Amino acid sequence: MQARPPLSRVLFATDLSHDGDLAFAHALRIALAGKGELAIVHVATREQVGKEWEQFPRVRASLAGWGFLEFGAPASAVEALLDLRIRKIDIPELDPLRGVKDVLEHRPCDLVVLASQARQGVDRWLHPSLAEPISREAHTPSLTLPPTARGFVDPATGAVSLRNVLVAVDHRPSAARALATVANLTAMLGAGEAVFHLLHVGDSFPETPVPEAIATRVRIRQQAGAVVEGIIDAAAEVEADLIVMATRGHDSLLDALRGSTTEQVLRNSGRAVLAVPA
Repeated sequence: MQARPPLSRVLFATDLSHDGDLAFAHALRIALAGKGELAIVHVATREQVGKEWEQFPRVRASLAGWGFLEFGAPASAVEALLDLRIRKIDIPELDPLRGVKDVLEHRPCDLVVLASQARQGVDRWLHPSLAEPISREAHTPSLTLPPTARGFVDPATGAVSLRNVLVAVDHRPSAARALATVANLTAMLGAGEAVFHLLHVGDSFPETPVPEAIATRVRIRQQAGAVVEGIIDAAAEVEADLIVMATRGHDSLLDALRGSTTEQVLRNSGRAVLAVPA
């Protein structure tokens, strides 16, 4: 029996608004590459269940626009021809975070893909983004994209552009799992020329196990200064298509008030962020 690719089961949580179109394209493209399953989860009030799907991007239309299916192909063609299973799940739940966590408990996945509204200041407290707590509490690697983020999947063509990946590394938490995850992701998407920039902000570069498959494409960067600003500046300098960070959640009251380092990078970098629990 052929082994299942490491990131083939993808869960995409959505409010069915067009703010999530970019994230949807990433979720679909990754699941397609993994020949696995894409679960599209809509957590709604009971009055909303079953509604609003009409305005959401069509899976078959997207795949046809990307050249993977003929236009007008039946729903059965997605699995028959592409070996991709699509599940659309409506959950009547007033608490979206709890709703998504319930789905994950019954339908484990390898990757959660989310759209973040990347709010700031008072607006963040009045209208908190659900992407951050879902990512933090899912205990599963999560890829989050603000609506205006620089992503690595073109929604119009499905083309993948992963040339530079910035991986933030520290002594704690270890970046070993994060590196293994992004190595698997780039291999699955056919990004065999991607360069991995390992960045440490601080003294004494941490010992970091690098997967053999990407060892020749690793570049080491070290700098002083504030961590969040250092990551954002380095991402801009190397023109990162993706920022990768090992996470351990909120460590202190200050983190809880302003967000973890990963959350701050997500809100301020304007780039796709892959958060991997250490």
